[in-house]
Amino acid sequence: MITRFTPLLFSLSLIFGLGNTNAQTTLGPNDILVLWNLAETANGPGGPSANNDRVGLLTTRDLAIGTEINLSDSGSANGTTLQCTTEGEVTYTTTQFIPKFTVLDVYIFQANHANDYVVPAGNMSFVDDMALSTGGDQVFVYQGDRSAPTFVYSTFFDGTSWDASCSSSTTSVEPTTGGTFAFGASATSEFDNSWYNGPTTFTSVADAIAQVTNTANWTGENTNSGAGDTAADNLVANIMLPVELKSFEGRNQSNGNLLSWETYSELDNEGFDVEYSSNGREFTKVGFVEGNLTSTVINKYSFLHQTKIGNMHYYRLKQKDTDGKFEYSSTIVISSKNDQNINIYPNPAHNYVNISIEADKSEFVPYVLIDNMGKVVSQNTLDISRGVNTISLDLANFENGIYFLKFTNTAQTFKISKL
Repeated sequence: MITRFTPLLFSLSLIFGLGNTNAQTTLGPNDILVLWNLAETANGPGGPSANNDRVGLLTTRDLAIGTEINLSDSGSANGTTLQCTTEGEVTYTTTQFIPKFTVLDVYIFQANHANDYVVPAGNMSFVDDMALSTGGDQVFVYQGDRSAPTFVYSTFFDGTSWDASCSSSTTSVEPTTGGTFAFGASATSEFDNSWYNGPTTFTSVADAIAQVTNTANWTGENTNSGAGDTAADNLVANIMLPVELKSFEGRNQSNGNLLSWETYSELDNEGFDVEYSSNGREFTKVGFVEGNLTSTVINKYSFLHQTKIGNMHYYRLKQKDTDGKFEYSSTIVISSKNDQNINIYPNPAHNYVNISIEADKSEFVPYVLIDNMGKVVSQNTLDISRGVNTISLDLANFENGIYFLKFTNTAQTFKISKL
């Protein structure tokens, strides 16, 4: 099975040692997917009951502590708002860092929402009475108020296509934004319980979206046989990426260059060849680190390369499966000598900042721009000459807030306030 590393991502806790903050993650289309919709779950007070609902969510990005996720079964009359009929809303607020490709198992108890809960645990609150109908219903995942929601992902389980209008509690117009999905027994008939039954190992976020939104990978039933709960339990236990790289970093120290990396999950991971280059083009293997074969927890790795040659050092990982297939990581750069004097101005900034670099030689200077949630929003390489160089970095398309500009070859980081 070909494994895939995601593009180089950094979390603030890894780069700056700041830990996870309580700022909410702003979600976009398909950042959360729905894996099951059980209007009759056996896993509630009193056993199987139409009063017990269970919804499964799959995160496709990291969620910071304090992130709010709203769920509602209220339909949309115009594709932009909710509540064409008065129905309920359940809000899940994360109380711990949630890495991507985590399954959120949400239990909703009609007319008794004080018992609502989710795994992994978080804070639950509700407005009105959210109650999935056994006559077909919809589940909307969004942020913000129901009158002006930011749709993340919307599912329709009352037929294979959305309605032209919203005339009852089980009808809805398809939202015009966010990801959408429809599944039913026929064009106009529903299933009481529906669940994803496709592959549980994904090669990437794009692959996960493609698989979960493929109706051929879904099953439904109109009786509560318990099959839906069994399928949900299996999804909670088994969904993962083959090898998902969380971070890959390096630093120069007195005895060489220390590389460190972490994985979210692993499947048939034999290990990692560590490859080195002095010019960023030709790489040679300098070591091997054994993997953990199959794992669903975060694993940490490190490798010390003892070298004194040159000032610029390029490294990449060759992740190898037990079947011989492999995938390369992104390349990182370590400088063993700081030849640059860097200044950033104006700061605070509005639409741009100037990067002033005084260098004693011509070289390429890679950088990453990271937002306050640890997400890389921009990365590039500056082509600088000997002497003083001034380059403008355009910030016009970024939201106001705190950003961190990190130069990966010098380990220098600058905090930027955009107003």
